[in-house]
Amino acid sequence: MGDSKKMKKAYKEYAALWGWSGDKEDRKEQWKDFRANMETFFDQMQEIQKTVIEARKETWNKIFPKLMEMQDKITDNLPEELPTPPGAPVNPIKPKEVMSKVKEFQEMANQHAVEQADSALDFCKKGQEQVKATVTETVDKIEEQLD
Repeated sequence: MGDSKKMKKAYKEYAALWGWSGDKEDRKEQWKDFRANMETFFDQMQEIQKTVIEARKETWNKIFPKLMEMQDKITDNLPEELPTPPGAPVNPIKPKEVMSKVKEFQEMANQHAVEQADSALDFCKKGQEQVKATVTETVDKIEEQLD
């Protein structure tokens, strides 16, 4: 029983150093404020991240088609067939066909990258929600102990 009293005394001394009052009702109020501030912080951070992500997506969705358009203009200037020296076999590589396949691959890669980015962001959001829930649960447990 003596150790318990020493722990309470030590807790009160450290709590006072951190700005926590010794009054039980004040501590409860401070923990409620702490939880409210943390919840507001998490909500604001998620809103900021959401805004940034939406802006980046919007920008990318404008940039990628323009890049493809620029590439198409360059491809239009390529010859149908590569020149071959006299007497040499005809070169089977057709520049426009190659660029067509490159464009197909780039569009597929873009779609995959966007899906992966969305998946990674969802993972981060779930992690943040777990941290928020953990903080709330911890404060609830502390408030229970104060009672």
